[in-house]
Amino acid sequence: MAGTVTAAAPQDRRAATRFTPETRALSTRARLRHGAEVAIVDVSATGVLIEGRCRLRPGGVAVIRLELADEAGALSCRVVRCHVSAVGGQEGVCYRAALAFPQPLVLDDGSPGSV
Repeated sequence: MAGTVTAAAPQDRRAATRFTPETRALSTRARLRHGAEVAIVDVSATGVLIEGRCRLRPGGVAVIRLELADEAGALSCRVVRCHVSAVGGQEGVCYRAALAFPQPLVLDDGSPGSV
C-alpha cells in the first residue's frame, strides 16, 4: 500500500457536561419505578447514565427517582440506549443504560448542568 490511513479524532457529541455523583456530593443510588435499585454512573442537565440488573428497552420510557442536591423526585425519561456492561459472579448480568430527561434540569446554582 502506498498511503497510510489515519483515524480521525472522535468528536465529543455530548450536549451537556457530565458529573460523577462523587464530584458533586450527590447520591450514587437511584430507584426505578418498579423498585429496582440502580447505580448512577454520571449525571448531566440532559440525562443520567445508570447501571443495574434490569434491562431497559431503547426508545421506551423509564421512571427514575433521583436525589439531586437537596431535592428528590421522579422523572419519566426516554431510554436512549442499554447494553450489557458485565456478566458473571453472583451478580449475574449487569446493564448500563442512558436515560434522557424530558427537559433539561436546572441543577444547584440555577444554570443547566452545573450540579
